[in-house]
Amino acid sequence: MKRRDLLRSLGGVGAVTAMGRLLGPATAGGQSFPASSDRSATDNLASRLAGSIQKHKVPGASAAVFHAGQWEVAAAGVANVTTGVDVTPETVMHIGSITKVLMAQRLLRKSWYTLIEERIFKPLELQHSVVQPADALLHRATVGHFLNKDGTNTRTSFAFLNPSFAPAGATAMLAAKDLATFALAHVNDGVGTNGYRLFSAASARRMRRQTAVWRGIAGGGVGLGWMTFDKGIIGHDGGGPGIASWLFADPAAKAVVAVLTNAAHGVPVLDEMTAPLFEAAGIAGAAKPLGLGLDAAELAKQATDTRVDPHPYVGQYESVALVFRVIPHEEGIALRVRPKLLLYDGDTLEESPPVPLRPIRDGHFMTGQGFVTFLNPGADGRMQHLGSRRRLHKRSG
Repeated sequence: MKRRDLLRSLGGVGAVTAMGRLLGPATAGGQSFPASSDRSATDNLASRLAGSIQKHKVPGASAAVFHAGQWEVAAAGVANVTTGVDVTPETVMHIGSITKVLMAQRLLRKSWYTLIEERIFKPLELQHSVVQPADALLHRATVGHFLNKDGTNTRTSFAFLNPSFAPAGATAMLAAKDLATFALAHVNDGVGTNGYRLFSAASARRMRRQTAVWRGIAGGGVGLGWMTFDKGIIGHDGGGPGIASWLFADPAAKAVVAVLTNAAHGVPVLDEMTAPLFEAAGIAGAAKPLGLGLDAAELAKQATDTRVDPHPYVGQYESVALVFRVIPHEEGIALRVRPKLLLYDGDTLEESPPVPLRPIRDGHFMTGQGFVTFLNPGADGRMQHLGSRRRLHKRSG
């Protein structure tokens, strides 16, 4: 993660919903689904995907949508700017933190890699899915990229994060349709497209049930593995060395979308590819970077230059990966960010320059490119948590 990205309070999050009929029986392998005469909200998916990656200088992307009882799958661009190999619908791509949805319920005494393969990939007949890094060599696979100042892309210097992070999203690579097929098992209450029951209906519903509410900018909350959004939408985003990915589903409409890119700057592509589905669902502003019902540009207009009392906010807030330091500033308060780990190309352990925080309301502040929220004042009036990117960072000083 580049230092400038650390100052963004929330990456692109969104959701997808659409009107569709109940998921019907499929042939073995989930390769054939009932056709629909309805006009799809994703017409011209392939051309839109190709145009979007060209517009945003993203090397490659793939997308899979199940909507109104039918599939649409598309791929565009190259898997690796060094080799020039094309992205195809079968290409496996990093899914990042979406992996967390694959591994939520209980601890078993088997290798995590073995469990994912035996309990998810094989039963659902996912032919283009890997969790062992070495297995990626058996497929056409992408690698991450970063955008240079001159508009060109540079391939990341390493394809995977440390394998010890695998359950959190370091190694899993899937074709977009395989990932969407996995999500369909969730929205169909545990039954895969090939008729295999992956887990009970009660478990599927429990995973979708919101257990905690996010109180910062963006709204929504979390269930078990899934992020939860308005109108019953569930999903998860993913990041990694030079990649951005999304998976979202509407259980009520039996609709799913998976969009994978091999670029750290791929979020606008994710936004644009899901926008028609948001509009079909009547969810205003859902394709905006802040997610369901929120418009970043409109929210930014509410930011003021009003001076605030620094006392409740000044101090240090930490997570396992980041340190946020709020300091007095001539304009009130400012934010400095320092990573604890060197995870991506271009990372530095140096603290970022101070960025003034402009108050909005209710503890929300605008940074240079995003937003943060201060929460939970203590007896002394000092805020105990700083919310950023759907994560709470606890005061440590």
